[in-house]
Amino acid sequence: MKLPTGFRIGGVLKRTRLVFVRNFFGLAGIAGIAVVPGFIVPAQDGYAPVNLGLPTWAATCMYAASILFGQSIMCFVAFQRMCGRPISLSAGFKVGLRRSLPLVGTTLVIIVILGILQSSSDSYLGGLMAGIILLFICSTALPVCAIEGLGLRRSWELTKGHRWKMLALVLLAVLTGLGLVGTMRFLAREILSFAPSAIVGPVARINALIWTALWTAFFAVLLAVSYHELHTAKGSGEADRIVEVFE
Repeated sequence: MKLPTGFRIGGVLKRTRLVFVRNFFGLAGIAGIAVVPGFIVPAQDGYAPVNLGLPTWAATCMYAASILFGQSIMCFVAFQRMCGRPISLSAGFKVGLRRSLPLVGTTLVIIVILGILQSSSDSYLGGLMAGIILLFICSTALPVCAIEGLGLRRSWELTKGHRWKMLALVLLAVLTGLGLVGTMRFLAREILSFAPSAIVGPVARINALIWTALWTAFFAVLLAVSYHELHTAKGSGEADRIVEVFE
């Protein structure tokens, strides 16, 4: 497939759709495994399909870490296959494991930045702006960690000149994901409103996790495609060679 010139939102979305569809089953499998810890996270009423007795914060951290790790693997696999390199899921897992340390470090930095931004503002609007600024800073941090083993500084350099487009892409993906998962959760509960209460919770959680997994896979592909297109837009010629350098 011929690469488009420049970094265009429409081009990124089109290629994301193609890469996602062509690698759907492999990516969905990784995402499905990544969301499994979601069964141990208590809901607002305290219900969890699998109750391990963990505090809510601990279960949530385990779930978030699993999602993050899964996305890093999917980013790497999607990028490699976009470059025409067949790669097995086991190889992607090994790379994700090797790159887990910079990924954890970058995540901690992001959390600290978000905490500072939110603590400096007492209003809801200020908190919202803090989240937007955070997205602006780290829009490509995950693929940079997964593919190059680097962090926020590299992400900041790579997005130079295209940061508002990346922000728009990430916001669009996040809002779409929230809307999708929320809508499907609502529909599932409406459909199950006449079912025995004992099955409503587990089925609703399974439904939510399925759609979360699909969105997680799509978002990982979106980040991998954006990363590739940012390299192409800069005309550095390194998009197809970058993984070989850092292997």
